[in-house]
Amino acid sequence: MYLNDQHYQGLTNQEVLIKIQNNEVNSKIDYNTKSYRSIVLKNVFTFFNFINFILFCCVCFVESYHNGLFIFIILTNTTICIIQEVKAKRLLDQISFLEQSSYQAIRDYDCVEINQDRLVKDDLIILYSGQQIPCDSILLQGTIEVNEAMLTGESNSVIKTIDDIIYSGTYLISGKCVAKIQCVGNENYINQLTKKAKLQKSPISKLKESIQMILKKISKIIVPLGILIFCKQYYITNLTLEQSVVNSVAAVLGMIPEGLVLLISITLSISIVTLLRKKVLVQELFCIETLAYVDTLCLDKTGTITTGQLKVYDTISYHCSNINEIISNMLFSLEDTNSTSIALQASFLPKSTYQTTFVLPFSSKRKYSAVHFENLGTYYLGAYQSLFCNQYNQDVAYYASQGYRVLVLAHSLDAIQEQNVQNLQLLGIILLSDCLRDNVKESLDRFQQQGIQCYVLSGDDPLTIANIVKTAGLDASRVVNGLELDSKKQIKEALEKYRLFGRVTPEQKQEIVSCLKEMNHTVAMTGDGINDILAFKEADCSIAFNNGNEACKHSADIVLLDNQFDLIHDALNEGRRVINNITASGSMFLIKTFFSIILCIITIVFGTTYPFVPIQLSILSSFGVGIPCFLLAYEKNYNLVTKPFLQTVIFNALPTSCTIAITCSLLVNVGYYTGYDTSLLCTICVLFAGWNYMIALKDTYSPLSRYRKIIVIVMQFGFYATLFIFRDFLYLTNIPFGGLSYVLF
Repeated sequence: MYLNDQHYQGLTNQEVLIKIQNNEVNSKIDYNTKSYRSIVLKNVFTFFNFINFILFCCVCFVESYHNGLFIFIILTNTTICIIQEVKAKRLLDQISFLEQSSYQAIRDYDCVEINQDRLVKDDLIILYSGQQIPCDSILLQGTIEVNEAMLTGESNSVIKTIDDIIYSGTYLISGKCVAKIQCVGNENYINQLTKKAKLQKSPISKLKESIQMILKKISKIIVPLGILIFCKQYYITNLTLEQSVVNSVAAVLGMIPEGLVLLISITLSISIVTLLRKKVLVQELFCIETLAYVDTLCLDKTGTITTGQLKVYDTISYHCSNINEIISNMLFSLEDTNSTSIALQASFLPKSTYQTTFVLPFSSKRKYSAVHFENLGTYYLGAYQSLFCNQYNQDVAYYASQGYRVLVLAHSLDAIQEQNVQNLQLLGIILLSDCLRDNVKESLDRFQQQGIQCYVLSGDDPLTIANIVKTAGLDASRVVNGLELDSKKQIKEALEKYRLFGRVTPEQKQEIVSCLKEMNHTVAMTGDGINDILAFKEADCSIAFNNGNEACKHSADIVLLDNQFDLIHDALNEGRRVINNITASGSMFLIKTFFSIILCIITIVFGTTYPFVPIQLSILSSFGVGIPCFLLAYEKNYNLVTKPFLQTVIFNALPTSCTIAITCSLLVNVGYYTGYDTSLLCTICVLFAGWNYMIALKDTYSPLSRYRKIIVIVMQFGFYATLFIFRDFLYLTNIPFGGLSYVLF
């Protein structure tokens, strides 16, 4: 095989087989999801499921079967969790991030099409303009322009010549070359960065830590308290074996916050599915929680605020009435495919109304192209400084200072000149600017309305950044050059004054995020390139665009599959909705846990009998917590989360828990010594606990919307109707006038 008369043999088939056997293949990194077996095992074999199973065996042993109905709630909870995780897994399995492109490889003097994941080390590949470079390679032939914005953050192209290294994930925007693959698979630079970022970043979940702490504390006391209350009931209070077992099971069952664990698992799983349907992939489950606390958003410019593409902003003519016609004919003749040509072709439709006699393609070295038309002379299109030998032009200087990319159209009656062009007349100026992503302005406005500070961190020139963010609706007056920031102290001082940072290195991006965290901010970082990976590692939550670099996507907590900027707003709102609703529901779930623990301790130390049986607690949990919290868990609540989860749920749950525990203990023990029937006292306790649950429900979800009022009223009616209809089944009795007087007193 040859390219421009240069012959290449490439690898032989035998050499390729040896490479494959040695695992020197460019295998892609897969997004591994849990297996169905691991999902089932994780949800079935838990500590609290084991405790519930033991409790179920205990009530079956004493033949109090209907008090074992709680096992069906546990089975339902476990099944729902499994179903939700399976749904999320199936959606994840349907998503493939890496579009498997094929490349021309030279093997045995022949040019063959090879899929990206079948390329091997030392393969010779032919790369064309517009292709993404699949592996770290060394340039053997050709001069090319490469867009390394993924690496450096700068949108300017880089010229690569023979023996230069070209990195995987970057794009060839002009030229054609032969390259020899140096690294494959995990050896590639981008994959090494991905692995490093994943190893060093360990997501911290306050919610997870809080739940684990609660479960850890409860698991330490649940068994000894269960044994002690059984001994108290059976040996001291002298209840029957059946009564002692049933009361002890009720006490232990009440301490288990299985509903809270279920609520969090289901809510987070459903949120993952909800975001997936909006084309937002959540790769770290508990980063949804982090989204709720985000108050600072760091944005890369190229590929994040902008699409990475250019557009023609304006055309300024200097006494040339047919400037559009000239440019259209030049584009037809040149057939360039770089980003500038693509932008020009979108505004000036290529046409062939002039007769072309000679073409000089664009070159990064000379920074202009030219076309000679019959009887019309030569037209040049390129950088002003290159064509006019660094002469000063006020208009060009002004527009360049505003952040635009400036091209000029010039004319000469002479034949095409490749260097030191003479006798040029300036015909017009074409202003190019970066294309904003859809809905950027609206999304940034909403971020600011919600109190989220936005910082733009880019490797581009500060003037270019200022021009872009101005069109995006951000304050462009406060911009700083990262080259001027030499220390952490200077960065912190700059963060107090500026919102736009230009010429920042990947290391500086990481340092800026670190400083923001030290200033007590919860930081989300968005980006699409390798230059963002270090900042991703440092950020509390990282968000990547799907059309970005593979390493960037693998390192991110969240990937925007449709590359829509406004999906960031949806993700932040979903995080707030989830945590606000989990906090409200968590307070309700912990009421039963706390009052059961307090009541159990009081009963062991001072009391006579435990006032509840398992079936009664199941009804209380269903109408007071389970059903209403499930129905209210999907309400829209996008308020910024400021208070810690654990502190909030404990503060909300303790007053009601203490009221129920202390009052029920007084009712049972005072009533017992004054001669009231135990079944009557237990009935009063159930009614009192239910009444307090309904008050707590109103307070927790205050202010009450129309929907919330309906839920509370229906729960109240359902609870009391169930007690009345299934009175005997629930071990309840009629309350005579004397008993009612006792309660009121």
